Amino acid sequence: MALEMSKEIIKRKWVPSFEAMEGLVKGLVERSKSEKAKQVVEKMKKRLKDVLESWGKIEAALPL
Repeated sequence: MALEMSKEIIKRKWVPSFEAMEGLVKGLVERSKSEKAKQVVEKMKKRLKDVLESWGKIEAALPL
């Protein structure tokens, strides 16, 4: 459900909370959905260029 909500948020060009998106990505990885997590990270990197460094840290810490 969180993944679907995040897709809608991105589609509407809203800026989601970083903490919420981080939790979503970590949760997807924990549930063996790394490919979906990777897609979310890529979309966030495009949407929020000012937080690329933070996303880079998350990406580096997870087996994506």
